Amino acid sequence: PFRFSGTVSCNRLPLTDFEDYIPDNVHLYLLGGSLDTSMKVDLALDKDNKPSGSFSGNLGVRGFHTVDTVQEDDLLKWESLQLDQISGKLSPFSLAVHQIALNGVYARVAIRQDKTLNLQNLVSKSEPVPTPPTVTQAAPTGLQPPLPTAQAAQKAQIRIDALTIQDGTMDFSDAHLPQRFRTTFYNLGGRVSGLSSDMNTRAEVDLRGNLENHSPLQITGSVNPLRDDLFVDLTISFKDIDLVPATPYSGTYLGYQIDKGKLFLDLKYHIENKELKASNKVFVDQFTFGKSVESKQDRKSTRLNSSHGYI
Repeated sequence: PFRFSGTVSCNRLPLTDFEDYIPDNVHLYLLGGSLDTSMKVDLALDKDNKPSGSFSGNLGVRGFHTVDTVQEDDLLKWESLQLDQISGKLSPFSLAVHQIALNGVYARVAIRQDKTLNLQNLVSKSEPVPTPPTVTQAAPTGLQPPLPTAQAAQKAQIRIDALTIQDGTMDFSDAHLPQRFRTTFYNLGGRVSGLSSDMNTRAEVDLRGNLENHSPLQITGSVNPLRDDLFVDLTISFKDIDLVPATPYSGTYLGYQIDKGKLFLDLKYHIENKELKASNKVFVDQFTFGKSVESKQDRKSTRLNSSHGYI
């Protein structure tokens, strides 16, 4: 039977050479990216051609760059993604990574003119292929279907000791408004420590960033997204948000510009045993409406009696 034990290494392997493997229903252009890896592999196939074995090593992707083919805008790119001290098994599957480091990442989220999100159209839904009817035979009386084996029922074990992000940027735009809205998060980064599929573990979260290089965002707490029953205990602090750039929304839905105002958010979310507990504190400081704006949307609601309002 087939068996391979050795080391597989590559350096600066261009990912664009494999673009033809991207399915036709995935609307992405792969403009750049190279793979560096060195992995020790011990692979075998049994008589049913089922793979088993183990692997260990490091992997990195540099200069990754994808473009949304619908709008032909940047979608996701990064300077480097490095996975260090990878180890795992194929059957039963397990994966352990000592550290994942993502540097210089850029992501774009956009609402198009048709009010759809750019992310929801990345993959087209393929038409289901009709299958011919099958004839099944009833099991003899007293016989039950075989129970799943212990191996099939065993859940994959996954562990990531640390995930770090540095110098991240997220660009958000909304083109369905009469006046286009756009804003950018800068300096996104932080650390998530102790990710694991173990039900009894919780990863510590400390993420930070700035809206338009001014308003600080901080997310702290603990999560376990890898277990079957999601656990979240997060505190979100978002301070000193200038509301004047939100005029495209106030003009569209309220019929007024925003002259000034600041928004402060202190949010807490706890999810455990499929129950959500939330505490939201919202503070708006010196909010002032400005000039009226003609809008089809605000006609559906009652207009304000005054051109100025204060909170």
